[in-house]
Amino acid sequence: MSANLMSTFLLTYFSHWAYYAILAGFSLIWGCLFLVIKEPKADTIKAPDIGLQASLKIIKGYFSHLENWKLASFFFYTGTVLAFYLGYLYIVIQDCIDTTVPKHEVNIKTAFVFLSLGTCQFIGGMTYGQLIPKLKSKLQKSTKFLAILVLIFTQIGLFFIVYSRLTQYYLLCFFVAGFYGLADTCGQSIMQALINENLDSNNESSGFARVFSGLGSMFYLLLVISLKHVDKYVLYSIMFALMLLTLFCLVSHKVPPKPQ
Repeated sequence: MSANLMSTFLLTYFSHWAYYAILAGFSLIWGCLFLVIKEPKADTIKAPDIGLQASLKIIKGYFSHLENWKLASFFFYTGTVLAFYLGYLYIVIQDCIDTTVPKHEVNIKTAFVFLSLGTCQFIGGMTYGQLIPKLKSKLQKSTKFLAILVLIFTQIGLFFIVYSRLTQYYLLCFFVAGFYGLADTCGQSIMQALINENLDSNNESSGFARVFSGLGSMFYLLLVISLKHVDKYVLYSIMFALMLLTLFCLVSHKVPPKPQ
C-alpha cells in the first residue's frame, strides 16, 4: 500500500524518467541495508540441510499423488491473480478513460486505482491472517472454504472488468482493483495454510507451491500477449473456465499421505 501511495505522488509531480530514477535510488539504498543485517543467534532454529538427493525425493513424492496436483491448481490460480494486476489491470483502466484525456492525467488516474489495489491487499492480508487460526478451531474445512472465497473475489472482479469495459465507466476500475487486491493477499495467505495442512512446512513444499504459482503468472501473461488482437471476451472465458477447474479440484481434494 505504501509503495502504491508513493507511486501516486511521484507520478503526479515527476516525469517517468524521474520516477524510475527515484525508484532506482530507493532500491540501491534498501539493497545496501542487507549488508548491515546481523547474523542470527546460534540457538536460532534453522531448516536442516538434507541434501539435494533427499530434496528431489521429497519433491518427486509430491508429484506422485493426484491430490497434490489438485492442490497445485490453486497455487497456479494465485499466480494468475498476481499477473493480472502486473500486466493487465492498466489495460482495463486505459480502456475506461477517454482518449482525449491528457497523458499526465491518465497516469494519475491509473495510480489512484493501483492505490486502491494496495489498500485492499493490506486489508485482505490482515483479515485473512486473523481468520485462518480462528476458523481452523471451529470448522474442519475452513481453509478450503477461504480458498473458495478467493475464487469468488476474482469472479466478482471479472464481472466488474466486463461491466467497466461495456460502460467505459472509470470508477468501476476501483472495484476491479479492490477485489483482485483482496484475492491476491488472501490467496497468498491461504496458499501457505494449505501447504502447512496438506504437505510439510519445509523448503521443498514451499518450492512446489511457488513453481506452480510462477507457472500461473507466466500462463496469464502469455495469454494477454497472444490474445492481444483477439476479442477480449476470449480471455475472460478462459479465466472463468480455469476458475471452475480450480473450484472442482478444491472441492474434490483429499489430504494425501506425506512423503517419507
